Amino acid sequence: MHAHAISRLIERYGAGGRLRSLRKRLDAGCITDAQHALSAANAYLAAHLPARAAAILSTAKIDRLCTEELCRFDLMRKRIRMYPPRRRPTCTLTMIVKNEEANLPAALESVDDIFDEIVICDTGSTDRTPEIARRYAVRLIHEPWCDNFSVPRNRAIDESTSDWIFWMDADDRLEPESAQRLRRLWETAPPQAAAVCLVNSIEGRPPFELIQVRLFPRREGLRFQRRIHEQIMFSAQSLGIPFSRHERIRVTHRGYSDPETHRFKAHRNLPLIEQELARSPTDPSLLLSLADTQAVLGDRAASQKTYHSIIDNEEIHRTNTDVFVQAHINLALMHLRENDRCQAEHHFYGALHTDPARTEAWYHLGVIAQQKGNEPEALGFFVKSARSAPPLRMTAVNNQAIRLEAVVRIARLLLKHHRYNEAEKVLRQAIRLYPGAYHLFSMLGSLFVDTMRLREATTWFMHSLTLYPYGNRPACEGMARIYELLGDMERAEEYRRRVNGEPLAVS
Repeated sequence: MHAHAISRLIERYGAGGRLRSLRKRLDAGCITDAQHALSAANAYLAAHLPARAAAILSTAKIDRLCTEELCRFDLMRKRIRMYPPRRRPTCTLTMIVKNEEANLPAALESVDDIFDEIVICDTGSTDRTPEIARRYAVRLIHEPWCDNFSVPRNRAIDESTSDWIFWMDADDRLEPESAQRLRRLWETAPPQAAAVCLVNSIEGRPPFELIQVRLFPRREGLRFQRRIHEQIMFSAQSLGIPFSRHERIRVTHRGYSDPETHRFKAHRNLPLIEQELARSPTDPSLLLSLADTQAVLGDRAASQKTYHSIIDNEEIHRTNTDVFVQAHINLALMHLRENDRCQAEHHFYGALHTDPARTEAWYHLGVIAQQKGNEPEALGFFVKSARSAPPLRMTAVNNQAIRLEAVVRIARLLLKHHRYNEAEKVLRQAIRLYPGAYHLFSMLGSLFVDTMRLREATTWFMHSLTLYPYGNRPACEGMARIYELLGDMERAEEYRRRVNGEPLAVS
């Protein structure tokens, strides 16, 4: 395709697709490193990202260029130098990495044509991380690891040249619909420390959400502080920079589910947390991190003692309610795992006294009431847990999954007591909110079987099987019940076999 046609397409649709195509061709050996650098530089320039064009052009090895490529190289370098200054504010993405070859490509793919500049500080990679980074038009710098996360973060800020800084980790992904919202924010907003929604996604578990400051102006004295769980907010507050929330800008963080990895990082983090606490012994978020880390390492007594030091501190209660409430919640969950329902209730109520909107506290109180046989009280707790989602906190909360599970328990209680009309209303509303929750479709199907509305039941069970075709026991058993009621035992048996993993015969 002609270069001018490519530039017009990039102007209209963005450079992301073109850049991905070039990297695929490079990986397949269809183009050389030099050809990739020259073509990618043209794409970045067409997307009005001259600093990125300069960064990718710098990866071309001049001594290996043929005469034609050398001419193109000189022309591109001249175009970059002559590119008119930007009239809008600019933003640099900063990252710190070490041995992130598995994660880094997806992170950079999610932001490739968004940021004016990307600065990555490598703290000692021994894998392909630096090689991968250079393919994405980044400025790669190196800083030896010194047991302090703030040092490389601040080094990346020092090397940045834009008006704003946005930071990410290698296992973060900027959600596509959030990219333009983020760009509009830094292009139009006055200087501020902007918190976005961080979705902590761990394979096999529902995601947790919290707000975290990720965007801030590049300003003298604005620095990350603390060796671990580093924060920009402390210096932002001291400089009088206002704080804002932008929950529709979402960054997905790919966490680790492997218990061994979790413990390894806890062992690494513990001495860093203790060093920071030696300097700031009453820091609320550090105390919470210490208690959580002690719990991961299996030191139950130390963890509970640290949680209690938080909830017994009136200053923390007054100035950092998110940490205060989270300490109550975490203590309650520890006691619940030990079957100490009395202490669990005490701490759930302690959390609700300060923050009545904490959905997980209402939910677990409902579970406890149900275990005690008090179903009316349990239903009331579940209703409170399932109501509208509260604002995000500075601590991670799994509001969506908790509210969904509360709805499931509400529906089961209503079905148990044959309150079919109420259960149907609850389930239909829940399906609108959670259209991917296949078990809700199965529950609605079961309701219609119980009320002998078999045609409607079939529709909802089949919806459930479409969403989750394998191992969907409730839907398969529901369909088996329908065929038994219709007297078709052969078809009923086919669905029962499917519960055990056998394929369904095609009729």
